[in-house]
Amino acid sequence: MNKKKNPDDVLSKRTTVRYTLSEYQKVKKKANEAGVSFSDFCRQITIEGFVQAIRLSHDMNEIRLFKNLLIEYRTNFSRISNLIKTSDPGLCLEISRLKDSIQTVIEKIRL
Repeated sequence: MNKKKNPDDVLSKRTTVRYTLSEYQKVKKKANEAGVSFSDFCRQITIEGFVQAIRLSHDMNEIRLFKNLLIEYRTNFSRISNLIKTSDPGLCLEISRLKDSIQTVIEKIRL
């Protein structure tokens, strides 16, 4: 009996993919390195184009520190942009674009 509450979450469709032995071993190794099952790895790579690896706690701390540093940089660039808004509009625009690029990276970091 299916225990999933949402019927759309049920994995009811099956497909077959053929691999050579070396290909299978490579995919299996990559799935293990990502910390996901073989099926989850294949599903994620075909649908998303990448696999979100399960991170270790020390990796998470480094990522959290990196994200905080990016947030600090974005804030500092905003302050600089506000300071030079009237004196150098061209540089202000470049800094604003850089700030937006940093924000895009921040939004992509999933914790």
